[in-house]
Amino acid sequence: MIETVIFDLAEVCIQGLVGIEEQIAEIAGISESEVYKHLIGEKIYALFKGKLSEEEYWNQVIKEGSYNLSVDFFKSAVRNNFKEIPGTKNVIKALKRKGFKIGLLSDHAREWISYIEPRFSFLNWFDEKCFSFESGHTKRSAKSFEYALQRVDSNPKTTLFIDDWSRNLKVARSAGIGYVYQFVNAEKLRKALPEFGIEL
Repeated sequence: MIETVIFDLAEVCIQGLVGIEEQIAEIAGISESEVYKHLIGEKIYALFKGKLSEEEYWNQVIKEGSYNLSVDFFKSAVRNNFKEIPGTKNVIKALKRKGFKIGLLSDHAREWISYIEPRFSFLNWFDEKCFSFESGHTKRSAKSFEYALQRVDSNPKTTLFIDDWSRNLKVARSAGIGYVYQFVNAEKLRKALPEFGIEL
């Protein structure tokens, strides 16, 4: 029986980097796929682990892509991209009302979370929020999940982890988490929950 539900943040609760490449590509005059290549890689994991500041991260992106754009442009673009994923907060609220323990596990930049938290009050509904820049681990490592399980005080065998990325679900399984679900949208999540014995 599931007692705890842990959610990913980006692309599950709040839109993250996905979509920012459209804004940049249009202004820079290159393809979205080319922009995306400049956004990812080891530098973004260093950012998520708190080893790079946001300023340092964007400077690396600008250098790698030879962009004639300022750091402030990129900072503004990513913040404008942070939007609520429709319906997820209603699922979270329903789970809370049913008495489930609710956790958040996110690979994210410290500066982005500082911006997001005051603007999306439903994030305060989580019993615990666990961020990669605090633990020093991203979801590429089972240690990230071990950290979250300890913080949420959750038995992995009775925990459901929800993320949009299949690779993260595999790592969650390797950390002993009993149940995983790949997020597409809130409507499909709500319809899938009875398969896990959760009736909202």
